[in-house]
Order: sequence, then C-alpha cells, then structure tokens
Amino acid sequence: MVTLAIDIGGSGARALAAQDARDGTGTDVRELRWGAPRSADEPGQVAELARSVLGGRVPDAVAVAFPGTLDAAGVVRRWPNRPWWTGVALAGRLDFGPPTLVDDDAYLAALAEVEARPEAHQDGLFYLGLGTGVGGAWAPPGAGPGHPAPGAGRGQPGGGLVRCEPGHLIVRPDGPRCVCGRRGCLQAHLRTADAAWALALAVADLAEICAFGRLVVGGGLADPALLRDLADHLPLLARPGTDLPRPEPAAHGARSSLRGALLAARARPRSHHL
Repeated sequence: MVTLAIDIGGSGARALAAQDARDGTGTDVRELRWGAPRSADEPGQVAELARSVLGGRVPDAVAVAFPGTLDAAGVVRRWPNRPWWTGVALAGRLDFGPPTLVDDDAYLAALAEVEARPEAHQDGLFYLGLGTGVGGAWAPPGAGPGHPAPGAGRGQPGGGLVRCEPGHLIVRPDGPRCVCGRRGCLQAHLRTADAAWALALAVADLAEICAFGRLVVGGGLADPALLRDLADHLPLLARPGTDLPRPEPAAHGARSSLRGALLAARARPRSHHL
C-alpha cells in the first residue's frame, strides 16, 4: 500500500509517499518554497511535488494538511495569507486516484502530537502551530488513544480533537494589523518583539476555556528561545491559585502536520487499483 501525505503552508509545501502506511519514518520527504511575492500556479506546483514523491505509483490513500477554509466541494473559500488561492478546487487539483482528504493543518498536527504522547491522553493537550499564521487544536482530557478518524465526534468530551483559531485571538486591540483585516490578532504579533508575551496571554486565556495539562508548540517559528521566553511569561499571567503548563516542543518539529496527514490517510478506507 502507498499512502500520500501533503502539507501545504504559507511558505511552501511538503510531500511524502510512504510504502508502509503505518510508518512515515525514514520516508523521503520533498519540499518546495513559494516564490515571492507570488508563485505561478502554486496548486500545480504542489501536484508536481506529489507526483515526484510517488514516482509513478498510484496511492491507495491521500490526505492533505491545509490552513485555509474549503467549502463542501473542496474549493478554497478563504486563505488570508495567500488570497489568490481563493476559488481553487484543491481536492480536484490533487486528484491522484483515491478520494483526497483535505483537513486543517493544525488539527492534523495535533493528531500527530497526541499520537506521539500516549501518556498525555488523560491530561488534555493544546497544540499551537507557529508559522505564517498561528494554528491550533485541542485534545480534551481523555481524548485518545482511541480517538476517532478526522471529522468524527468533534467537540465531544473524550471523543476527539477540537479545531480552533488561536491565531485570531485579539491580544491587543490597538496592535499591528493582521492579514484578516483586524488589529491585534495573535499572529500579527508573531514576528514582533512581543511574540512571547502575546503567546503567553493567548495561552492564559485559552486555559480559562479549555482544560489541558500539556501545551505543545510546533511549526517553523517554534524555536527554543521563543519557547523559553514563553515559559517565563506564563507564570506572570496565570490566575492566582492556578498553574499553566510549560510549553513542550513538538515531537515532529515542523513536520507535525505532514505526520498527521499520514495518520489521517491511514485511517481512511483503502481504495484498490487494478
């Protein structure tokens, strides 16, 4: 069986084709970077990248991690970081035989990070993905290891992961303008000197709404210095009598979404080709 996993982000894309769907380790991962300010036919570039890792093979399952919003037909309706993708029939452009699953990149990253921490299933886990934007997903206490496949049991206690948009939490109403059009969103602070403070404030607010004992931070901008600064700020913002978890680096680094796409593809019924 061949499983194709693709991760599309604001700075480029990654793809892998795993012969054994249960293990993506050691698999050749190929990447591309977008040109600036805009690359020609970016969806076509992703399709070509996928074909290069397939090497002529026909996959049995395909899953794509994507940060934008799609409609029920798989057409991109919104992606503020790359608005020219609006109207792209993404599932159709990435048709390699079996039905293509396209799901939120942070959701799939959280799926991979929960899978990597069997001991954390009862504690609850919040995943923050720091890149061009800030994605997130929440695993409520007790969510796993028997979590359902993506799309099943969303929001049910212990029933799976919950999607969210922490990047658009407003941490300072008069802050820098975000690509979404508002001012002061968390992701607008990510490349400023206030990044650690803004992240800590968002985590403190999220902890008042979501129960989690583990905080996992991944993505291309989750460098050790930022995580140390975040850890220093969190105690200052915790409500008296409460503790906020120290941030942990993602087990899969910047490739959590790609690993999650592999897991999601594995969970789907297999297609068989003659």
